[in-house]
Amino acid sequence: MRPRELAALEASLPLVAAQVGRDLRAGASLLDALDRSADAVDGPLQLDLRRVVGAARRGVPLATVLAGWRRARPSDAVGLFVVACRFAHRHGGRTAPALEGVATALSDRFEVADELRALTAQVRLSAWVLAALPLVGVVGFSVLDPGVARVLLTTPAGWACLLVGGAMEAGGVLVVRRLVATVAP
Repeated sequence: MRPRELAALEASLPLVAAQVGRDLRAGASLLDALDRSADAVDGPLQLDLRRVVGAARRGVPLATVLAGWRRARPSDAVGLFVVACRFAHRHGGRTAPALEGVATALSDRFEVADELRALTAQVRLSAWVLAALPLVGVVGFSVLDPGVARVLLTTPAGWACLLVGGAMEAGGVLVVRRLVATVAP
């Protein structure tokens, strides 16, 4: 599964978990709740839920089908949802709060990830601007004084300046990328 499809699947999981929790609270079986929740979503999650429900209705134990789905979709969000569903299937009773808690946890997780992406966007843009400034400066000074370009491109000292400047630029971009990667999801 491509990363974009997996992200779409994960983004739909809070809705499905909340729907399953409501259906369980209303007295539906887990299998019926999963079947109804498949109608509430589109895309890869709907297909996955249809496969899970279809296999369980054909006689494959639901716990086995859910475990297979978890292996097929290596995602923390899918794993959390599957664990909650397996718990509900195994223990029955008042398991709706567990699935509603999963829905809340997943929603919060995705909201935090979105906010973090928005906050790091400014840093990423600043890094690109700072990386472009020396190039813009060289071009600007070369237009204003063609001797600058001649010195930079034809003398060993100019080549050394370009090489050292380029290495420092590349190092700065790598440092900023690493910094952003440590906080970005």
